[in-house]
Amino acid sequence: MENIHVLQGIYLPQVNSRIYVAIGFALANSIMLVGDDGVVIVDVTESLESAAEIYEAFRKITTKPITDIIYTHNHGDHVLGTQVF
Repeated sequence: MENIHVLQGIYLPQVNSRIYVAIGFALANSIMLVGDDGVVIVDVTESLESAAEIYEAFRKITTKPITDIIYTHNHGDHVLGTQVF
């Protein structure tokens, strides 16, 4: 699929027609799953700043509402950016 280059060292590859991964924005990657009626975000990174950058990048792809957030585990680098989403 298409590999979307956002900035040097930061990527937003499209895995398939409904899955995008934010790579290089923060310690952990964040994933957007695009459904028919909304999106699910998997992991939201460790800071509000990096989460905001990811949120803006994801919003360039779709403006569907975020319906759910999934945490792969409870470490700070996966959960502390939740407030942005």
